[in-house]
Amino acid sequence: NITNYKVDYTKPVSEIDITGTKGEGIYYLTDVTIYLAATDNFSGLKAIEYKLDNSGWIEYTGKLVFSNEEHHTLTWRAKDNAGNYENEKQIEFAVDLYNPIVSHRIWSEPGIAVVYLAAHDSSSGIRQLKYYVDGILTDNYVDPIALTEPGSHIINYAAIDKAGRTSGLKTITVEVEEFTTGEWIENLKFAYYAPGRELIRD
Repeated sequence: NITNYKVDYTKPVSEIDITGTKGEGIYYLTDVTIYLAATDNFSGLKAIEYKLDNSGWIEYTGKLVFSNEEHHTLTWRAKDNAGNYENEKQIEFAVDLYNPIVSHRIWSEPGIAVVYLAAHDSSSGIRQLKYYVDGILTDNYVDPIALTEPGSHIINYAAIDKAGRTSGLKTITVEVEEFTTGEWIENLKFAYYAPGRELIRD
C-alpha cells in the first residue's frame, strides 16, 4: 500500500479592517471597531489569535470595539491546521473623543493689557494654540500677549490637539486704557504722582 502525505509549509495570511473616523497620526475621533480575518488554502485555517497591549494570546471570536478614550497596541497572528503560524502583525491606535478646552484671563492697567491663554486636552495632548490679534495670525502661543496700543482689540484663539480636534475659535475684546501723565498733589504731607506709579515723600 502506498500512503500519500501532504506537507503544508505555507503560512496562513490575515488581514485587518478598522472602522472609525480617522484623525491625525494613530488617532481616531470616534469609536473604533476592529475585524480580523484570515485564509489558508492548504490545510485550512484553525484560528486567529491576538494580544492587546501586554495581555496573553486570546483567540479571536468576533469584532473588537473600543468606545473610550484609550491607547492600545494590537498584535495578531493566524494559525492553520498544520500548525503553521503567520508572522505576527501589529498596529498602534488611540481614540480621542473630545475637543481640547481653552481659557483666558486678562490683566490690565492704564497703558497696557496682558492676555494669558491656556489649553488642555486629556487624551492626545495639545499640538498648537494659535491666536490672532486684530485679525492678524501670530505664531503659536508661548508667552502672554501684551497690548499697548490704546483702544479696543479683538483676540481670536483656538487650540488644536494631536488627534486633529479643535476647540473652535474663541473671541474676546480687550480694552487698553490710555496712559496719561498724572498731576502733582501738593496739599498732603507728601507728593503723589497719579495714577500711582511713583510716590515721593517731602
